Amino acid sequence: MQNWLSQNDFKYRVKLTVYIIISLALMFFYFGVFTELRTENVSHSDLSKLTSLLSKDSLLHTFGEIPYFFTVVRVPKDEAWEALVSELVTGVNLKDPRTFLRGELPEFDLFDTDIVAAGKGVDYTDIPMDLPPPANMQSHPNKGVPPHKEDNDVNSPTKSEEESPKNKIVYIYNTHYMESFLPELHRTNPDQAYDVQISVRSVSRKLKEELEKMGIGTQFSNKLYTGVYYPRLYQASRKTVLTAMKQNGNLQYFIDIHRDSRRRKKTTIRLNGKDYARICFIIGALNPHWQENKKLALQLHDELEKLYPGVSKGVFVKNHEEGNGEYNQSISPRSILIEIGGVDNTMEEEYRSTKAFAQAFAAVYLEGKALPVNAQPDDTQP
Repeated sequence: MQNWLSQNDFKYRVKLTVYIIISLALMFFYFGVFTELRTENVSHSDLSKLTSLLSKDSLLHTFGEIPYFFTVVRVPKDEAWEALVSELVTGVNLKDPRTFLRGELPEFDLFDTDIVAAGKGVDYTDIPMDLPPPANMQSHPNKGVPPHKEDNDVNSPTKSEEESPKNKIVYIYNTHYMESFLPELHRTNPDQAYDVQISVRSVSRKLKEELEKMGIGTQFSNKLYTGVYYPRLYQASRKTVLTAMKQNGNLQYFIDIHRDSRRRKKTTIRLNGKDYARICFIIGALNPHWQENKKLALQLHDELEKLYPGVSKGVFVKNHEEGNGEYNQSISPRSILIEIGGVDNTMEEEYRSTKAFAQAFAAVYLEGKALPVNAQPDDTQP
């Protein structure tokens, strides 16, 4: 009996030794490959290189066909710490299949966006995208463009300014002021959907007009950020908003209007025989108080759904992995970013949806539905 035990113990020790040798060999192999890759300055795996040729749209459609791929499994409390350690060490959450590919697919950061409220037919393949303009427009987008008489005027008046409500409580501006619409520019390439004169600024003017028709005093900044490098536009527009807040203590709501970079199928809906540009509410998770901003966005989304079902695509929360991540929303809990339509929408469709949004906003504001949040400026953020 003792001899049998010693034989089994010997076999166990041999197996353990073999496992240790194999593990050490694999570990040294891994570090050797890693060092070689670092030496050659290789930044992506072969899979990453291959998938870098694919667009975000292609990836979304491809993985959208995989059942449960966008389903995040809830982790039991007793296993949560294991999942946390695993994700910290490897970057992979075993309960979330999306994290397996995040490091290998260059455009997969799009899936870091959370859909807080989804409009009709909306899933991860509908997440709004923010693509920068061509490089030649990023540093000097206004070069060769004759200025409007209102351009660079922070508090630009409209023709009906004298008749508008004196108490301005809404402030509208455009961080990406050159975002435009292909049909209005008579172009077909989405990379060319940028213009200084024909742009989302016209949509902002329309929103001001519609809100003031309903007695809601609105101030519109028509400012152009001449010479500001594209990635720094949010810093520039933040200064504009803070200046306006200091000049007018009555301002309560701050709306940054953009348009989506997606194509027509994803940004348009037909309602009662008319085409509407769909509206997205974007919330930045880097704002420490983003939950307050989210409440307002949800109110507006819900009201828009009641009045014009399907026009709102929903409320999306983004972090620095996909977009700016803050969007000037730490300035006030009533600061929001909305995207109206996309590159293929017409100005008629934009105006139609802008009017719909104005009605939803008026219902939330005038009927006292807006949450009582503090709108004092926070200028501690960059």
